[in-house]
Amino acid sequence: MVLKYDPPHYLSLKISYDDINSRNDPYQLFLDNIKSPETARKYKKLLEKFLRSIPDQVYEKKSKKSDVKSIVKYFVDLAKKNPDLAADIIATYIKEEKKLVESGLLSSGTLENHIKPIKVLLDANRIAIHWKSLHKLYPRKQSTTEDRAYTKSTLQSNQISFPYVLAILSISDNLHQFPITTQTKTILKLKELFQPNLLAFSWIIENYQNTN
Repeated sequence: MVLKYDPPHYLSLKISYDDINSRNDPYQLFLDNIKSPETARKYKKLLEKFLRSIPDQVYEKKSKKSDVKSIVKYFVDLAKKNPDLAADIIATYIKEEKKLVESGLLSSGTLENHIKPIKVLLDANRIAIHWKSLHKLYPRKQSTTEDRAYTKSTLQSNQISFPYVLAILSISDNLHQFPITTQTKTILKLKELFQPNLLAFSWIIENYQNTN
């Protein structure tokens, strides 16, 4: 009697060409480096906001109607060719968001969270950026009391009109379509109109950005 030998499954493991080729997709590499589905949802939105804030003139080829995967590839290709230019773009973005922190419209912790998806993208695509110098641009970290969260009851106690809140959220949801300087000017104008409830307004904008 001849005994049949079945090798362990791992010995017959095969890697497909398509799997190897998928490693050339910058956006897929970005997604592969995020473990949590909830984190992936937030990071995708924050990354797209950053990428769409970059002026079209920076790229050799780019259509305003490009989808996010295409824009990711444009930015990754640019960063590979010119890491210093990519770092300058990120630095400019940090400085614009820092203005919102200094105006009380964003917390320092939220600014840092907005930069994390950019780092994941570049790290996943093996692009070396001098992050230490970029981190030095971050604003001073706020204390717990400065950065406390506002609840729905807090907003109600501030006599915030929820239909008005929804209007504000609708505007902020479309801000990513505009250059970052336009975003900053628009939010500052909303801040002026939202007097005297600036703390509540800050909470609304910040938490809406983090949950969408």
